[in-house]
Amino acid sequence: MRKMACLLALVGSVAAAQAEQLTLKISGMICEQGCVKSVDGALAKVSGVSKREVKIGEAKVTFDAAKTKKSDIIAAIEKAGYMVAK
Repeated sequence: MRKMACLLALVGSVAAAQAEQLTLKISGMICEQGCVKSVDGALAKVSGVSKREVKIGEAKVTFDAAKTKKSDIIAAIEKAGYMVAK
């Protein structure tokens, strides 16, 4: 049982080490109903994104760097029709 606990702790620390947070400034968003939902939906489709907080003009994203890149996240937002400040 002790070995299992150590293994779980190790796996958890490796997973946490790969998680990255990103705050993006987004232009072109004017409403909560359509724009925010559109960006949130686009981010939900990106593999590796585990958490997202979207509001008008900004998105905070937590993602697994082993599964996706910052450029993939930006591309998803831009594909949804919005501009990301770089």
